[in-house]
Amino acid sequence: MEHGGFVGIGEKKSFVPVEAVTGITDDRVYVDQSREAVEGSPAYDPSLVEEPDYYSRVYDYYRLPPFWGAGYIYPGYHPPRS
Repeated sequence: MEHGGFVGIGEKKSFVPVEAVTGITDDRVYVDQSREAVEGSPAYDPSLVEEPDYYSRVYDYYRLPPFWGAGYIYPGYHPPRS
């Protein structure tokens, strides 16, 4: 998810777990986190995803159970907000 910046300059990319997504429209993604929480989240960088603890840091930050944990259930579909 990209956020911040102005007209594409200075935008930060953050990885937001699918479990935090509550809805998607053509031009928006809704999450169950505040704007400030997403802005403060660990930065997304393709080279980071290969680090062994990257996903642990992201899921810990959002306080979500990790998808690789025992008993994990994939989140259900949420219709977009009006």
